[in-house]
Amino acid sequence: MKTATMKFIAGFTLIELLMVIAIITILASLALPALSRAEKMSHIADCSSNLKQMGIAISVYTLDNQEDMPLIVERYWDGSTIRGAM
Repeated sequence: MKTATMKFIAGFTLIELLMVIAIITILASLALPALSRAEKMSHIADCSSNLKQMGIAISVYTLDNQEDMPLIVERYWDGSTIRGAM
């Protein structure tokens, strides 16, 4: 007598695939706000670093030029565009 053998095909059911997709979606929705906050913080750090470097550059310029500030800084503070004119 022949015995009937059943072949099982290994795979995922539709329910299992939908559950995996749902879990991945939930995890992604939790991670996106954290990534947004990290991007904002990196932008703030970048801007503060740029401001610090600009301050250092102005300080070095004034030390090298007999305490004269750069022209654009003088224009901002006293309105003149010619050095020493007030």
